[in-house]
Amino acid sequence: MYLKNHAKLWLGVVLCILLCMPVSSIVFAAVGRDDHTVVDISGDFTEWPEGPDLNSEAALLLDVSSGEVLFQKNADVKKYPASITKVLTAYIVIQDCDLNDTVTFSSNSIGGIESDAVSGDIAVGDKLSVRDCLYLLLLKSNNEAAMALAEHDAGTVEAFAAKMNAQAKEFGATDSHFTNPHGLYNEDHYVTARDMAKIFWGCLQDNTFLMIDSTVNYRTAPVKYYESGIPCGMLHGMFNSDLGEYYEYAVCGKTGHIRAAGYTLVTYARKDEQELLAVTLKADSRVESYKDTKALFEYGFNEFRLVNLVASIDDDSVSRQISDQLGEAVLDDYKVDQFVQYLTLPESTKLSDIKQTIDLVPGEGALRTGSISFGLNGKTYCTLGIKANVILPVAIADPAESSISVVSVDGRDLPSGLRGTLVKSFLNTDAWLIVIALGFFIVIILLTAIVITYSKERRRVREVERRRRMMR
Repeated sequence: MYLKNHAKLWLGVVLCILLCMPVSSIVFAAVGRDDHTVVDISGDFTEWPEGPDLNSEAALLLDVSSGEVLFQKNADVKKYPASITKVLTAYIVIQDCDLNDTVTFSSNSIGGIESDAVSGDIAVGDKLSVRDCLYLLLLKSNNEAAMALAEHDAGTVEAFAAKMNAQAKEFGATDSHFTNPHGLYNEDHYVTARDMAKIFWGCLQDNTFLMIDSTVNYRTAPVKYYESGIPCGMLHGMFNSDLGEYYEYAVCGKTGHIRAAGYTLVTYARKDEQELLAVTLKADSRVESYKDTKALFEYGFNEFRLVNLVASIDDDSVSRQISDQLGEAVLDDYKVDQFVQYLTLPESTKLSDIKQTIDLVPGEGALRTGSISFGLNGKTYCTLGIKANVILPVAIADPAESSISVVSVDGRDLPSGLRGTLVKSFLNTDAWLIVIALGFFIVIILLTAIVITYSKERRRVREVERRRRMMR
């Protein structure tokens, strides 16, 4: 009776679960490898794909899934960043402040910047939430918002700049220096393409930053000059399908331009499992900066493949290597500590070229530990932990007198209940958890369908009875 009376409620619960689960894991997933290490392996290959000819004076293309630099041009030469500075400003504010806090625009937040860099959208005394200011900052590149957020966060622009430099170093950017939150010209305000890639990658780890920076249109709360709020349209042209710069795989990014910096751009794009981050510094024009960025992405997506090293394991080879190191024991199954570890390789590279080497720690128990290393061209690129379950030899004086059935494994007599499969054990992975969860949801859906069908049939029967009574 309870299920019958609450059929719609159960259906709603099931649908909410099924609809909400992918949102958190796909739309705003964490970006790239967990340790955020940037590596360059291009020198290890005799035939690395030739990169595009760029107008920008400095550039870098990073595959954040593996942390590999796929292309670089003057990547360690210091350049002025202009407004791409604001990605770091936004990240720090998001970490420090409540997005619902109120920011009051002071006279310094407007008058403290060059007159030709003032938008005219904000009046002294205007109040907006931190959230509204972040949209102004990242979408519209509003300099007043940058100043107001810096003052709100740290009290002064100077104190906030100190935070910026500390955070940049935490991201691994050691050859850059910041003096302000907006990127307007200062001789001591500079970055390198490599550092800017590390900074932007770090910013993308925050879901709030990723959500705001991937928004195309937004409107703030009302202010003095805008009774309906300030409209904020994304300035980055690669996200607007109505513009020629549109790029279908682009997810988010930031533009920059001042005379000393030329045109600068940071952009994040995702195609299937591959995630690329492009930095271009000092292009001659806005159009050239977009052309360079698109050329970098096409180069990365077309000339390289993303390989999950764990999924590429040659099971027969690994099993043989483990067995060779077990002595008298017999391999039952093994499990690698991670499910995913990426390596980005030129498209021409064969998966069979990846060498997998096993090194077990000497031991005598039924569980052995060790490592599996993945190498190419004589160099090791990744080492992961591995665990092997083994079957230990059992000494039986006279098999004929024993109640235990004895079988032969690799020429050794072992009890039949201890025979190994010599393959990876599905039971020792987390795959069962996924199967159980899917089974649970399927059962709920079936029960819900049954309840709904039953309820409809009951209503039909009641309606028939009601009509019969009326006919009498």
